[in-house]
Amino acid sequence: MKASRFLAAILLATLSLSYVSGAPTPGHPTLLSPHSNPIAVHQGKVFVVNTPADTLDVIDTTTEQVTMRISTGIDPVSASVRPDGKEVWV
Repeated sequence: MKASRFLAAILLATLSLSYVSGAPTPGHPTLLSPHSNPIAVHQGKVFVVNTPADTLDVIDTTTEQVTMRISTGIDPVSASVRPDGKEVWV
């Protein structure tokens, strides 16, 4: 009886250690897809998807400052500007 409790304790400890060491780390994955275009440029503005912040950041090229941060939802990966500049697709 004591031997089975001892074996059960060892098994539990082993499973606990393997679970802790194999636990996923929080954060966003790195996107290495050739289909993602995280940067789009149009008439003095640079549109950059900020995947960790779940935003589209708009940068003014003359001041090199973020002028606007637009919430996009979960994990934006690509941005494209309509040719007339009236819309940005994320």
